[in-house]
Amino acid sequence: MQAYTGNGAYCYANALHMCLLATGNTGLPDPGFLECLTTMPFGISYTKSAEHVEIYFNAPKIDPVSGLERALDASGWSYTKWTGTKETTAQSAFTHLQKAVKSAPVLVGPLDMSLLAYDPVAAQKRGADHFVVVLAIDDNYVRLHDPQGYPYALLPLATFLEAWRAEEIDYVDVPYTFFTNFQPHHPRSRAEAITHVLPAIKGNILDKPDDADSYAGAEALHLLASDIQQARYPGLAEQLTFFVLPLAARRTLDSAFFWQEAGFSTLATLSQRKAELVGEAQYHIVHASWDRGANLLRRIAEVESQLSDSF
Repeated sequence: MQAYTGNGAYCYANALHMCLLATGNTGLPDPGFLECLTTMPFGISYTKSAEHVEIYFNAPKIDPVSGLERALDASGWSYTKWTGTKETTAQSAFTHLQKAVKSAPVLVGPLDMSLLAYDPVAAQKRGADHFVVVLAIDDNYVRLHDPQGYPYALLPLATFLEAWRAEEIDYVDVPYTFFTNFQPHHPRSRAEAITHVLPAIKGNILDKPDDADSYAGAEALHLLASDIQQARYPGLAEQLTFFVLPLAARRTLDSAFFWQEAGFSTLATLSQRKAELVGEAQYHIVHASWDRGANLLRRIAEVESQLSDSF
């Protein structure tokens, strides 16, 4: 396997890595390993209605906020999580964040990417979630590190608070979440951290959605293949090629190294093969080769079944 480093869509894992680095501790896990500790790379979910579809290469009942908690707990780090309520005002959230950032960089999110106005194509990302590291804040602006390629980004405070309310993000029940006060309370070795998350990973892979319009695992991929082949949903190919497949390839490759380190050679080999197939599907779907793209998705489904059976 050949490792990959780059700017992939690992916003929360990269943001967490930056915050841990800011503590001055050494020997920290890399973002790819942290991503696996969140358990987000394991599982597949597909939700579809008559008009709309969403595909994710992660389990149906995990979200990035829960994933961050899993990664921190697995690593043995303590932290403070602050979350507003439905009644929390923007001014109250601002006051808490301003106090926290005086001590150390703060991991903030989810944010609505369409409101991050330093991004020239932000308006095209409505409802997409994002996580950043807030470095400084005053009465007018927020300065932050955005893992999507914008260090020391500047955003007007009012715009930031609107993005932080995250009204368009489907898994957000309450607004204004941040993580701070990271401390190595009882640090675990990499091997210990892997062992800690294995039950959650197994749950992700075997989990089934509660929603009647949602599907998981190989079944989700077979349905996706059929929908791609028949061009049933406008925008599905763009959803796949601009975000879902590149992220899936990165996640699956990192999971292959994770399984290799854990001593599960069969799972590592299957994950590497899955990553290769996802990368191949990216090309054919970009070029509207629907039959080839659908065939590759079905081959990925076969590998996903093998992963599930081998765990």
